[in-house]
Amino acid sequence: MTWRDDSTAINVSLLSTWADSVLRPLVRILRSAGVSLKVILHTTSRAYAEYSLEAPRGHLGAGSRYATILALGSITGAWARSPAWTDEGGLPRELALNSNDPRGFHALVKSVEPHFDGTCALRELERLNVVRLIDSSTRIRLLRHTIVHLNEDTFYVEAVLADLRRFAETIEHNLFRNQQTAEARTQVTAIRLSMDGAHFPEFERFAKRLGQAFLDSADDFLTSYPDSRNGVTFGTGFFVHFDDSHRRASYDDTSTATNVSRVAQWAYDVLRPVVRILRSAGVSLRSIQECIEETYRLYDHEAPQGRLGAGSGERTVHALALIPDAWAHSPEWTDFSGLPRDLSLAKHDPSGFFALTRSVAPHLDPGTALLELQRMKVVLPIGALGSVRLLRATVIHIGSNTFSVEPVFYEFQRFVETIEHNLFRDRRTAAGRFQTTAACLSLDAGQFAHFARFVKRNGQMLLQSVDDRLKTYAEATHGATFGAGLFAFYDAA
Repeated sequence: MTWRDDSTAINVSLLSTWADSVLRPLVRILRSAGVSLKVILHTTSRAYAEYSLEAPRGHLGAGSRYATILALGSITGAWARSPAWTDEGGLPRELALNSNDPRGFHALVKSVEPHFDGTCALRELERLNVVRLIDSSTRIRLLRHTIVHLNEDTFYVEAVLADLRRFAETIEHNLFRNQQTAEARTQVTAIRLSMDGAHFPEFERFAKRLGQAFLDSADDFLTSYPDSRNGVTFGTGFFVHFDDSHRRASYDDTSTATNVSRVAQWAYDVLRPVVRILRSAGVSLRSIQECIEETYRLYDHEAPQGRLGAGSGERTVHALALIPDAWAHSPEWTDFSGLPRDLSLAKHDPSGFFALTRSVAPHLDPGTALLELQRMKVVLPIGALGSVRLLRATVIHIGSNTFSVEPVFYEFQRFVETIEHNLFRDRRTAAGRFQTTAACLSLDAGQFAHFARFVKRNGQMLLQSVDDRLKTYAEATHGATFGAGLFAFYDAA
């Protein structure tokens, strides 16, 4: 479908298609977590009404097509990093606008995106505040090489919804894939709770610098692959998260059936920012709910797989991850070669598992932690159950036929709230949070496995550096939650 003008109001079918692409994986996850259709519909009505006074800000038009956004990103990326367009110091040169200059802006566009008109590229980059005209409009200067999908009062609908869809589809793939035939896709975060919020600006500068370097290397990796005429789109995304609202609830029960209010609140926390963004993009409540009803029926044949664990609130979910992390990296719990020791299960052993749990997660019952980590196949009791061995240092919340509801919801909530903040923040008082992607269109699907290994290897090193930095900050009793995350995505169509 093509746009007739820049108005979202007359592109109802297009917007409904995009809304469906974002909501489908999310509704599938909510349904599998035990959230009823009635609760989801009530939640969307409540969220839609909450923002009834906000004017729609979504913008359609030539600048919003995701292919255009990616093409512009390729142009500015080459300008910022390629020796052909940088000076001796490695900085992007100011380029002449003479269309016949072999070292000018039009030559840059032609070399990177031959199908793209240089004049159109210039106009779009100006509108996105990525470049500035200088020397009486005869030359052009690059201000930044990342493309931001929003202006002062509007945002580009397709680019924003594509980011939401891709993150949701990555989580969906990992939850519902056939584990015998399909590899998981990288999706990982480094998050710390109860942090002194005063540290966040310095942390974001650190994470942004590492994240941009990672995305630049990923972009170089992607552009090294040859194009395929009927290929697929894949790439990776990185974001920084901050939350000081203290909205996370805590519950004690382990049954989804008896935690109706808990699951309903999670559904609201996840859907609220999504509905707000869709509403601001011009999608009606009726369209949203029709998409939800259709998706819910589509997966009627699937049995619910979500389970609530002893984990309950985010603090406990987070604490479970701290145990194997400390076990694998702290000298107190490793041997002389730096490998994690087998730990005694004696309750009063000062160098055993119970002591480890009390040292990193004092509010968590060690026995309960042991059972949860066993269920997640993170630890293995050995020696006639007298000791326990660490199998891996990361907590994976997905079993062979179940997934833990809480961490899955938290992961999506963090990503969508970062996008929401950037779209609706008061630009006079609040800075944006770093969130961007590196992607290429029309690539050979066979290259994805190679790229996925690159993301997994380099992404894990990046997140380990982020986590090491987070550990250096002071905690606060009622502090903020912040950190960073990354993911790999694959678009078959």
